[in-house]
Amino acid sequence: MLNTERILRFIKDAGYTEYAVCKALKWGNGVISKWENHSPSIDKLTALSNFINVPVYELLGDGAGLPDEWQKKIAAEKLGSEIMQMFIDAGQLAPGEELTDELKDYATNLIRAAVAMEKRTNKG
Repeated sequence: MLNTERILRFIKDAGYTEYAVCKALKWGNGVISKWENHSPSIDKLTALSNFINVPVYELLGDGAGLPDEWQKKIAAEKLGSEIMQMFIDAGQLAPGEELTDELKDYATNLIRAAVAMEKRTNKG
């Protein structure tokens, strides 16, 4: 299942305890430790991710052996982070700044082109 030690380490690095996070998010005490045996919903993982400001894909590591729904969430978040970093590296965006509609459109077109190129490559 989940590597709860990894998740608890991120919580500690963010300056919280499991108890404090569970209380702030209005979850039962010790909920996160129980994820080792009982998988949480994507909503809970996303809430934790937002609370401690750590992307879901970082919380979960490589995601091997996780449900498809989680694999897709990890891949989407990772791609989004990579795109943001690309714009930052190109000087088009400051760290922490939101993407403009123009940059969102540009990123969407880049992704579509990459997907089309991959499909053509896999056909041949």
